Amino acid sequence: MMGRGQCRRFSRLLSEERDRSLTQSEADFMIGHRLSCAECGEALRLNDLAFDDLRGAALNPEPSENFDDRILIAAREGRTSLGFGYWSPALIGAAIAGIAILSALTILTRSAASPVRRSPFGEAKLMRGTDQFPALNLDSTPLRPR
Repeated sequence: MMGRGQCRRFSRLLSEERDRSLTQSEADFMIGHRLSCAECGEALRLNDLAFDDLRGAALNPEPSENFDDRILIAAREGRTSLGFGYWSPALIGAAIAGIAILSALTILTRSAASPVRRSPFGEAKLMRGTDQFPALNLDSTPLRPR
C-alpha cells in the first residue's frame, strides 16, 4: 500500500477525470499509482463499473424511428385530448390557491378600511408653543363617557 497522500490524490484525480482532461503528468501518475496500489486499482475498477451501469440505465435521448408515425396516428384517432381525471389535481390545486389569494386580499383590504382604535387613555399632546405635556390633575373626579 502506498502513502495515504498519494491515494487521496488518486481519488481526487479519479473524480476530476470525469469533468476535465487530465494533464500528461496527472495521467502518468494515475497509471503508475493504479499499478502499484491494489486498493486504488480496485477503486478505479468499481468506479468504471458504476459509470458503465449509469450509462446503460440512462434514457435514450433519440426518439424511436416510428415516433412521428405514432404521433400522427394518435392525432387522427383523437387520442390527444386528456380527460378530466388527468387534470383534476391541477384544477383542485388552482382552486385552493385562488381561495387563499382571495382570503388574503380580503383580510388586507378590510384591515385597511377598519376604524383606527385609540387607547382608552387618549393621546398625550404637546401644549401649543411649548415643549411640555399638559399637567394631569389627579385630584379631580374622572370624566364619564356620555
